[in-house]
Amino acid sequence: SDMLLIVLNLRFNALLAELPQSLHEVRTLRVLDLDGTELSGPHYDPDEEGCPLGINYYSTGRHFVPVTDAAVAGELARRETILRGLSLAVPELRIKTAGTEAWSGSTSELNDPTKKVWWHAACGHDWTDSIFYEE
Repeated sequence: SDMLLIVLNLRFNALLAELPQSLHEVRTLRVLDLDGTELSGPHYDPDEEGCPLGINYYSTGRHFVPVTDAAVAGELARRETILRGLSLAVPELRIKTAGTEAWSGSTSELNDPTKKVWWHAACGHDWTDSIFYEE
């Protein structure tokens, strides 16, 4: 029998920069954790050295680059294309691109309006919005 893919945890796969196009066809996929990959979103860390605003961008999976850095614009556009395309193809999918906590496994957490860690294209916020990474 076929196995259903519901949760895909790619968290802290530092060199992961692409997702296979075949994921667009996985209609059962509901949770995708990309925190700590080359597809992750901005992170907020007031203690991060070298970033006086305390807002950082996890640009390479290993190094923080300030969000205001002009070199980040192209990288943001690349990630936007990948993430938005997948989210639109699989509307029930919730994507985590930032945060310090791993998913607890509770499905109620996915749609909890007080927990803004799970992004999808129709949620009304851009995936880089600070609500997804500021505490």
